[in-house]
This record gives sequence, structure tokens and C-alpha cells, in this order.
Amino acid sequence: MGILGAALNIANSIIGGATLELPYIMSHFGIIITILFLAFIWFLTITNMLRLIACKDYAGTDDYKSLARYAFKAPGERLINMCLLINNFGICIGYLIIFDDSVTRILIKGFEVDDYGILTTRWFQITIGCVLVSPFLYVRSTKFLTVASTFSIISLLIFVVITIYDAAESVTIDNFHALNILPD
Repeated sequence: MGILGAALNIANSIIGGATLELPYIMSHFGIIITILFLAFIWFLTITNMLRLIACKDYAGTDDYKSLARYAFKAPGERLINMCLLINNFGICIGYLIIFDDSVTRILIKGFEVDDYGILTTRWFQITIGCVLVSPFLYVRSTKFLTVASTFSIISLLIFVVITIYDAAESVTIDNFHALNILPD
């Protein structure tokens, strides 16, 4: 895969979650509590990474499955596989819903498509998203996934630009005081 591919996969994982979750958290808790929350999550992430590395070194393994097999035998390996499947499935559903919402906004604002037409229905757009993603399910080489990660990061950057544009368009002098710095 190489360094570029690994970097793009990691960036896709980190940027994706942060881009989608931070505006929601800030809108409910304000910027101060959000920063404290992010610091706490950073601490947990670093602590768990260090513990996983120590376990990996102790067990002499290189991945989650092998570590689970070392610690819990075959049932642990099956549990890890199931957790990874559920996690990845949930992430895919989340991305498809975000894809749907973003495409709907782009179609309505940019191309003046009818808000209630078939192009803006959630099931139609999720089906299109599944069709676009399905070739990646049959990949035998991880080199092709670098292309997917690059496409994903570009898509997230477009999402950020659209979000910033919408936010800038909606903020006026009259509603500027309503920006949420402290919790409600």
C-alpha cells in the first residue's frame, strides 16, 4: 500500500468522523465544552493506542484478529470479526446518509431540482451510493483502496466547503448574537 495509501486511509478515518460530528456537538454544547470533550477523547485515544501497542508487542502479533486469537482463542477472533463488520456497516450507512443529504442540498440549490422528485428521495440516492461503492467490495489489492480514500477525502472537502458556504450564507448581523459559544 505504501506510505501515501496508509496516510490517506488514516486521514479518511480521522477527518470523516470529525467533519461529521463536530458541528453537531458544538451546536448543542458550545465551543468550550466541545474543546474539553475533544481533549478527553484525545487522551482516551492515545492511552488505548499505547495499550494496544504494548499488547501487540507482548503477544508478538500484528493485527486485531491475531491479538484476539492470542488472548481469547477462536471465540475472540470471531467476536473481533463481528465487531469490525458491525462497525464498518454502521460507518457505511452513516456515509450513505450524509451522501444523500449533501446530494439533495446540491441538487436543490445548485441545479434547482424539485425537492420532492425521485432524484431527492433518500432510497434512490442511497441506492446510487451503494452502486458507486460496490466495486470496492470486490477488491483483492489494497492499492485500489488508496484511490477510494483519495476520493473520500476529496468528497469530505467538498462537504466542508458546502457546509461553510451554507453557514456563511445563513449568518447575518441580526442572528450573529445567536452563535452558540457556551452550552444552552
